[in-house]
Amino acid sequence: SDGLTFEILNNRYSKDKNHAYYMHANKPSKIEWADPESFEILEYEYSKDKKFVYYEHSKIEWADPESFEILVEGYSKDKNKVYHYWDKIEWSDGLTFEILNNRYSKDKNYVYDHGNKIEWADPKSFNFRW
Repeated sequence: SDGLTFEILNNRYSKDKNHAYYMHANKPSKIEWADPESFEILEYEYSKDKKFVYYEHSKIEWADPESFEILVEGYSKDKNKVYHYWDKIEWSDGLTFEILNNRYSKDKNYVYDHGNKIEWADPKSFNFRW
């Protein structure tokens, strides 16, 4: 790291003029691809810069930083897809996705159990809230 420009952002994140870092297992890990100039911390261990979105020190592939939003801890979405932590929920529709409770969610096409598609469930009639 560059000692002259190094700054602690919170108890997990820091950056310098060259890189952004995430404290993982009591050891700072460089966040590959991160642009320190545009890097910003979000909620629940999420962060982003002008090009990418990250969960902890992992890049969320395909996530659009401009439309990215956190739904609840572990779930986020953008204009295209929904993400469970750093994994894309393959069949999801980001525009219609909604969390029903801490287990179930749905969009216009499918119902999900912890991000896994439930083949037999009809999203139009499925409404399991608590």
